[in-house]
Amino acid sequence: MIRYASSIKLKIQLDDTQNEKIYPPYLEITYSDRKTDDILSDQATENIQFMSENFMNTTSFWSGAMTGFIVLLVAVILISLFKAYIVSKKGKLNVDRGAENVDFIASVITIFIDLFSTVFFWLMVGFTGWWFVFYKLQSRVYYLLPAIDDYSTNQEIYTDWLITLTVLKFVSMFYKIAYVQCDMDIFAIDWESPRMFHKANEYKQAVNPWRRLFVINEFSEL
Repeated sequence: MIRYASSIKLKIQLDDTQNEKIYPPYLEITYSDRKTDDILSDQATENIQFMSENFMNTTSFWSGAMTGFIVLLVAVILISLFKAYIVSKKGKLNVDRGAENVDFIASVITIFIDLFSTVFFWLMVGFTGWWFVFYKLQSRVYYLLPAIDDYSTNQEIYTDWLITLTVLKFVSMFYKIAYVQCDMDIFAIDWESPRMFHKANEYKQAVNPWRRLFVINEFSEL
């Protein structure tokens, strides 16, 4: 049995307590075992990896990002409620209170989805742009990229949010196309003079509803 180093990583971490300082570098070595019989076989070769990685602690960055996320989330919720309230106050022919409540809730949800996906997409653009600018334009080393092998702490959050915002934006676009842009209101105005009708020992003056139903039916057949 032969044991060898299949992966060697030289890891250098930036000191987050002192400017332009680093912690003592260290080696991260991964060992593998091979049988001596494999040396003379077709599997005698093996891939060996060496990597030098410079990284920094990103705890302070994500703390600031979480603060900005909470502030923007509260702002998005308040703006969504305000915009839905403005939409609900527009003149409507429907006087059903239950339908109005459902319409208000639907407006809040759709406005929130659209505003949330837009605002937080640009927040992610701002975060990545800030990281890119400070990393590329620094004259002295005080900012480094996240660790490559620390996917769950840095890259996974960004990937999950990008997928979530993309799905929400597609939902918002589908709603606008299917229910907003493809919707229309039809007003049937009948200038027929009201006539006197007798109903349940009572006389009422109104327009015959069958006339409007006939017109709407003909319009629907078109």
